[in-house]
Amino acid sequence: MTAPVSRRPLWTVVGLLAAAAVALWVGALRGGGAAQSALAVLALAMVAAALATAGWLRRALGLVVAAVAVVGAVVAAGRGGLATVLGMVAALLLAAAAALLAVHGHRMPRMGARYRAPGGPAKRDPWDELDAGRDPTV
Repeated sequence: MTAPVSRRPLWTVVGLLAAAAVALWVGALRGGGAAQSALAVLALAMVAAALATAGWLRRALGLVVAAVAVVGAVVAAGRGGLATVLGMVAALLLAAAAALLAVHGHRMPRMGARYRAPGGPAKRDPWDELDAGRDPTV
């Protein structure tokens, strides 16, 4: 029996990644430089990746997010002032998202899962159905 799928961890990951992107972007505007703005764009791309992947691929994404968190902390340490603080906050947010993805990623819902029939037979190609003289819409 499989564990029930909860949407909460996935939306938590999305929120953490989006908050990290905002923190990196504001840090880049406050003197963080091009590296922080590039990491902000990467964090936004990871939002899309977290939503689009499933299973072991989503867990692997957790490792990538962890690596980006380390890079973000290193980049932020080389700056000063508000850019450093925001970069470190973003690194912590990325690390939290990475932990959730690595631990719970395989149990998070996947795109289009609600539209699949549970345990139903795989559908044949509609063209094969037409060739066989059957209506593929029923």
